[in-house]
Amino acid sequence: MQKRKPWLVILGSGLGLWLVLGLGVFWLQSTKPTVNDVLVLIRKSPTSQDRIAGLLARLEPDARHRVLMHPDTATWFGSLPRQAQSSFLETSLPPQWNEFMSGSKSWSVGRLERLLAPSLDELEALQAGSRSRFEQIIVIPSPEALRNAGVSALVSEPDLQARFTTRPLLERIQRNSQLGK
Repeated sequence: MQKRKPWLVILGSGLGLWLVLGLGVFWLQSTKPTVNDVLVLIRKSPTSQDRIAGLLARLEPDARHRVLMHPDTATWFGSLPRQAQSSFLETSLPPQWNEFMSGSKSWSVGRLERLLAPSLDELEALQAGSRSRFEQIIVIPSPEALRNAGVSALVSEPDLQARFTTRPLLERIQRNSQLGK
């Protein structure tokens, strides 16, 4: 009986592992929802807020913000009862949201403005006209308002609809802050 060479076993095992991992990544990528998947669910099953929030959480930031800024999503959110709106806003928070909000209370207005400009530019690139829509909704807070409320002080009227409408902008500010911009 011929002895197997150990380097062939190692090479074969490595190739097998590479193939399994590659197929696993491919499968995971193929099961990710798309913007259209979420919009179809919003149109066909508007009462499934938890499922919509779950799909939103799995989207890449650009896709998530396209969905949140889509007119159908705004109409859907506006049609929800007040309690459901509040619940949706809480269940659809991005990771580390609460830590970000707490940390933004120590920011200066200058830092907020530095993060605001690229965030508005990115959203404008995703959807033409979004910059002017956001600029109509937000106000640059005073240093005291920023210390008290963090970046949520950008929203002049902190009702549920305004919180929903400005969510993509606040998430972009969070992302740009985490990237060190």
